[in-house]
Amino acid sequence: MARHAEEKVLCSRRPPFINTRDHSISSPSFARPIRLTPQQMEEKRAKGLCFNCDSKYGLGHKCVEKKLFYIDEGNEDDEEAEIIEEAEEP
Repeated sequence: MARHAEEKVLCSRRPPFINTRDHSISSPSFARPIRLTPQQMEEKRAKGLCFNCDSKYGLGHKCVEKKLFYIDEGNEDDEEAEIIEEAEEP
């Protein structure tokens, strides 16, 4: 009876996952974010240009090239760890 139950469980298992991804190919490098200076922003504003794609900016403007924007808020855990380490030191 136990052997029958064991065979049933073994038959219903999925085959193990085999990662076939080639790790020798490096991931694509991403361009570093560009931060405009206040002078550059003022120039673009005066010329009526988009801050992101340098084309004319107007109502309903959409940049030709799609970009991904993100905000990196840092790692707060590091600050907490430093505070804890300082408190533990004699």
